[in-house]
Amino acid sequence: MSQAPKDLLIVGSGPTGIAASMFASRLGLSHSVVERRSGLHQYPQAHVLKTRSLEILRRFGLDQTVHAAGTRVEDQRFTSWCTSLSGPEYGRIDLLGRKGPSDRFLSVSPTYPANISQNKLEPILYECATALNNAAFQFDTECLSARTEDEFAVATLQRNGETFEERARFIIAADGAASGIRAGLGINFEGPNALAHFCAVHIEADFSPLVSHMPGVLYWILNPEVSGVFIVHDMTAVQVFMFPYDPKELDRSSLTPGYCEAMVKRAIGKDHQFRIAKVDTWTMSAQVAENYRSGRVLLAGDAAHRFPPTGGLGLNTGLQDINNLMWKMKLVIDGEASIDFLDTYTRECRPVAQRNRDRSAENFKGMARVEQIIGVSKDVQVFEASLRDLFSANGRQRRRDLQSALLDQLPHFAYLDVEMAPNYDVEAVGTSLESDLPHIDEIEGYEVGLKPGAGLPHFEVAPGVSSLDVISLNKFTLFVTHEFEKAWSKTIAESEPLSKLIDLYAMSDRYRFMWDRLCQMEDVAILVRPDGHVGWLMPAMSSDAPQLLRSALDSILHRNTMADAIAV
Repeated sequence: MSQAPKDLLIVGSGPTGIAASMFASRLGLSHSVVERRSGLHQYPQAHVLKTRSLEILRRFGLDQTVHAAGTRVEDQRFTSWCTSLSGPEYGRIDLLGRKGPSDRFLSVSPTYPANISQNKLEPILYECATALNNAAFQFDTECLSARTEDEFAVATLQRNGETFEERARFIIAADGAASGIRAGLGINFEGPNALAHFCAVHIEADFSPLVSHMPGVLYWILNPEVSGVFIVHDMTAVQVFMFPYDPKELDRSSLTPGYCEAMVKRAIGKDHQFRIAKVDTWTMSAQVAENYRSGRVLLAGDAAHRFPPTGGLGLNTGLQDINNLMWKMKLVIDGEASIDFLDTYTRECRPVAQRNRDRSAENFKGMARVEQIIGVSKDVQVFEASLRDLFSANGRQRRRDLQSALLDQLPHFAYLDVEMAPNYDVEAVGTSLESDLPHIDEIEGYEVGLKPGAGLPHFEVAPGVSSLDVISLNKFTLFVTHEFEKAWSKTIAESEPLSKLIDLYAMSDRYRFMWDRLCQMEDVAILVRPDGHVGWLMPAMSSDAPQLLRSALDSILHRNTMADAIAV
């Protein structure tokens, strides 16, 4: 006897797929996760988690666990450019105060970013996901295709040589940058397919004797023999050296362990013990899918967007995808919104992915200015002559220009507008106020304010408790001050459609300082979506509160009346 279809089938057990399982379990959605690999990733890949990602993981109590497993703050201080790890430096960017639990982050968030290798992050997420649902994951199971049939999504799966089909209400394709599901659905990518080709050499070594005077995660190496970057996942144990190659000049088969060992030695610049653990090749792209949904199949993570690694935005954008998508799927499955409501997932998340793609590509291109000043050239003699001049008395002005160019790269490595929650600028959010509430501050492009569609700003609501900590995962949260608690509580309690979808949070008078600043001293009620974004602003004192709430929900959920929701 076949099993009844689950609510969701999640394809892929990278960070995006595991996070989707975590959300699904907390939202009460039945689901399974299939993965063609035999287990989680064993080697480092992505490693940067932005502040918004930690806010999302904080909802599952994981932020401190991630910080404890990540790179120590003192080992993230510099981003350096060198002739080699043991040779002269071109310069550094000092990130002191821009990493870890600094005022820079804690003034705008209850948490802060982390540097943690993907192969360390995934077990943390997986432990959480399996604690919530210990039977969800099925490894050694490949999804060959996915399609929509009437009221279900259907996946063709293969396990142990057996091919079979599985049906679910929806499929989330989190099957990576080379997504077979996306290709099978005929969803095209927008943007360049191949900006460059790289070889990634995973090594095991103790780098502390080489870099303890300039501790950091990234060391850009530029010399006549080799150009690349060391990504230091663990200073004493695990690193990756990544260098570009041209497939037209060097066949992939030539990237043998011996060839790669020679490249690493040149990049280190002196005899130093290391072991090659693995050699990978990959192609840098800057692409975003034209649509994130085809019927009942939805793309997420790298299946929906592929970025250059410059900026560390790929994994983070995938987590934001899931944070945006899962509550919407819950409401559609529960019959509170029609299936067309899921189109807001593309409309909201795709522009963010486009921004992140473009920012990543700009960061990559920005590195060319540094290389131009240094005088990088394929002609070894020309490059050597340029370096002699650069480090001579005649090269003082070039060295000044180089320091300026390096400092211009600071937004590449530390900029709040891509650290924090993105703005969703769509018709599904709005306000009933007579005038907008202007933002109260702008820090590195991040505007702190109550703009509909923006992330709810962080402010303390109790000792050690952030406004972000009290947002409901499966309902809207209505924030009001204590003086309006009774009236709004009565409004919600007397309407089953409202009480089913809205939780009330009343601000204590003792913690109104930041609230009053954000509200410009006006009496405002804030309806926050389950993903933590401001859904609607309305007057806190109203004779027609029930209608205000109903209208706000109807607008956000794209329906005309509460009775118009279409069950699926």
